[in-house]
Amino acid sequence: MDEFSRRVQKYIVKYDLIRPNEKLLVAVSGGPDSLALLHFLLQFHKGNISVAHVNHSLRTESEAEKQLVAEFAANYKLPFF
Repeated sequence: MDEFSRRVQKYIVKYDLIRPNEKLLVAVSGGPDSLALLHFLLQFHKGNISVAHVNHSLRTESEAEKQLVAEFAANYKLPFF
């Protein structure tokens, strides 16, 4: 585990943000920050993870981002909403 991952994991444990076997609904826009969050959670908090995406259709990239998130969720066999 790299230093960044250790620090994030320590923070999660310290503040009791995620408990064992807890269901998580992760909001993912399709941008790099939310995809990184989802990737991290998949590595360290396997289990009941679902993915939520809201497409407000405000930008031309919105539909492509929705598709990217849907494909990511499908690749990991995660429920997608």
